[in-house]
Amino acid sequence: MQSLIKFRVHGLNGLEISDYWEENRYQAFEGATVPQFPNFFMIMGPYSVCSASYFGMIETQTRHLVRCLKAAEKRNANYIEVKQSANDKNFEKVQKRAKNTIFQFGNCGTSNSYYIDRHGDSPFIRPSTSLEAWLTSCLFRMSNYHFKSK
Repeated sequence: MQSLIKFRVHGLNGLEISDYWEENRYQAFEGATVPQFPNFFMIMGPYSVCSASYFGMIETQTRHLVRCLKAAEKRNANYIEVKQSANDKNFEKVQKRAKNTIFQFGNCGTSNSYYIDRHGDSPFIRPSTSLEAWLTSCLFRMSNYHFKSK
């Protein structure tokens, strides 16, 4: 039985986002983009929420999107896709840090909570401070992305 809602978001070769997440767990580079889904940006993607303010999270995620769009414009590109290697490195960092959060530490990882998914992950909360997420949205490297003109 599939645990995810079917979203009609198609990536490369017709891959659906729900199938990607079913096979790879919920993940997104800095909570904003997913490999194999070019030109797809999320405001409230997996591991995007870390602020006490919903508006702070929206500002951080929007800054990420705007920086990518400006970089694409500068390169005269209309195709933006996060590199698999960048996503994998980010997901590894998130998983390592999540072990020290209240959602994973002790017995919480096995609790019956909507914060914990069937993998024992808590993809709704980004394991970082609001300041760090804000700084990352200002400073992440554009080399984490493929830019192409199609």
